[in-house]
Amino acid sequence: MSVISLPRQRLEKTRGSFSAEVSQLLAGFRQQAIKQLTIYTVWLTITTICVFSKLLTFCIFFTKANSAALIAVWRETGMRL
Repeated sequence: MSVISLPRQRLEKTRGSFSAEVSQLLAGFRQQAIKQLTIYTVWLTITTICVFSKLLTFCIFFTKANSAALIAVWRETGMRL
């Protein structure tokens, strides 16, 4: 075993250890990103459902109000339905 081969073995061992740490770090980031994306997707879905529900309720109410007003106008003018 030469003197030069010892530092090279240490360097290769350190490089392998560093590579494993980087892989673990990237896996952690990936898991965190998937978790955040899931949370945002659920939030966006719930928000979209709520907004469309409110919009639908408003449209139904507005249609009923217009229908009632139209029927009242028809009755006032003597038109038959």
